[in-house]
This record gives sequence, structure tokens and C-alpha cells, in this order.
Amino acid sequence: LNGAARGLVFRLTEALGSMPRKGAEDQVAALDRQDRRALRILGIRLGRESIYMPALVKPAAVEMRALLWSASRGRDTAVSPPGRVSVPVARDAPVEFYEAVGYRPLGPLAVRVDIVERLAARAWRLSEDGPFAAGPEFLTLAGCGATEMDAILRGLGYRPVGGDGQSLYGRQSSRSRRPRTGPSRRPPSDGPFAKLRDLSVGR
Repeated sequence: LNGAARGLVFRLTEALGSMPRKGAEDQVAALDRQDRRALRILGIRLGRESIYMPALVKPAAVEMRALLWSASRGRDTAVSPPGRVSVPVARDAPVEFYEAVGYRPLGPLAVRVDIVERLAARAWRLSEDGPFAAGPEFLTLAGCGATEMDAILRGLGYRPVGGDGQSLYGRQSSRSRRPRTGPSRRPPSDGPFAKLRDLSVGR
């Protein structure tokens, strides 16, 4: 790996296998087709909401991640049970703990990042045709009730809109454009990743 791809893997390693995509968009934009293919081969997913390794959100991996994070912080914190797709957010557990073990806090629940991706993809597809209802498939997927799902969808950038006695959700204006998922434009020639690329070429 070179340049932005190497930097992205370094950050993912520090994050124990998953991290929010927001905050890493510059690195993602700097990836070319070869970089993306290499990351896929390594088992890394560039999702709509997260960058993560599916192998590291399985129960045994989540349990180990919790142990590593707790040991590094001198705390005794665990996800219980680690096999659930969503867990209540504990008042005494910091947000960074859930991110470190592969869960995304969204309202009263922390949802496993791979499930967050599936919810985000489903919501986006439905919203293409206008406001949509968060039906049973949403609740089953996240393992939660309607109140918790409302908080999850709000966290993903959707808001309730008027309906005929039914809760419907629409996109926020800030999400009116779909994030890039394919090869993106090259970063500015004076940007940090361009300078890193120049250094690599210079070798």
C-alpha cells in the first residue's frame, strides 16, 4: 500500500478495525482504483457511514477489542452480550468505547457498524422515491423498537415528515447528494496527500 491507502489502514489499525467515514473523506478521495482493490483484498469495506473490517465485528473479535480497549485505558468495560446487533448505551461508558469495539452510538442504542451500513443503504434506496416508512424490516435488522429506530434514523440524517397517520422519514437537505462510493477525483496538487505522493515518487 502507498500514500492515502497506507494512511487509512494505519488509522483503521489504531481504531481496532472500524471507524466513522466522516473525518476520513480526504483520504478516501485520494484513493485510486488500485488502492480500493487492494483494500478490498485485505477485507476492508469503505461503507457509506463507516470504514471497517467485517471480520472484526464478529462476537469473538468484539470481545477482544473491548478487552484491549479496557486494558489500554485501565477500565473494566465490556459489550454484553457481544453477539447482539445493538446494545443499550451505558451511562458510564464513553462514546469512544463503542466506536473502538465496532458499534455506533445512535440515540439510546449503539448499533454494530455493519448493521448501520445495511440500515443506511436501505433508507437511501427507499428515500429515492420520497418519504418512506421505517417498517418491520428496519426494526428486525436493528433488533429494536420504533422509538429507538426513530433515533437511529435521525442519527443517519433522516427526519420525520408528515404522513397519513404513519411516521414517514425523508432526507435532510445536507444529505441531498449521495457520498461517492467509486473512484473519486484526485486531491488538490498542493494538498497533503499530493505531497506524500511526490515523496513516494521521489524514492
